[in-house]
Amino acid sequence: MKKFAKVLLAVVCASAVAVPAMAQEKKSSISAFGNYSKYGKSKDASGNVNLNYGYLVSPKLEVGVGVTETFGASSSTGVGGSAQYYLNPVGVPKQVNPYGKVDAFVLDGTGFTATQFGAYVGVAYSATESTEFFVEAGTQMQSQKFSGRTVDDDGVLVQFGLKLRF
Repeated sequence: MKKFAKVLLAVVCASAVAVPAMAQEKKSSISAFGNYSKYGKSKDASGNVNLNYGYLVSPKLEVGVGVTETFGASSSTGVGGSAQYYLNPVGVPKQVNPYGKVDAFVLDGTGFTATQFGAYVGVAYSATESTEFFVEAGTQMQSQKFSGRTVDDDGVLVQFGLKLRF
């Protein structure tokens, strides 16, 4: 799983260079964001660092693929996908743009595997046509499998990030 995540990360970074025709349309994006989370039934907390490649399929709808690295109480690497719907068209400078987002990830950690689903509401601020800062809050549901037993948990988290459009 970690090797796959590294390959996906390389593809995401290479796509920013390999698609110069899209630079004028700004349909592609790369976002980096992170969070600190504590699940309800667990006494332990962890943090995530995420990298996502997104593509605007319409002026308001963006789909993406990404990698996540979890550290803290439980370390893992994951890959997944997301869909994000903005209330206004994206890329308008000096605009505040609310949105909703859902995502799903498959995680592989030391001694466990997990499936994670999330639903978020957020606000993005477009500083320029191609630079966007965002904050989102939401809930995640996670199902972890340890040595033959399954533990389901959910939690609330806040994520902060930067998105570059090209």
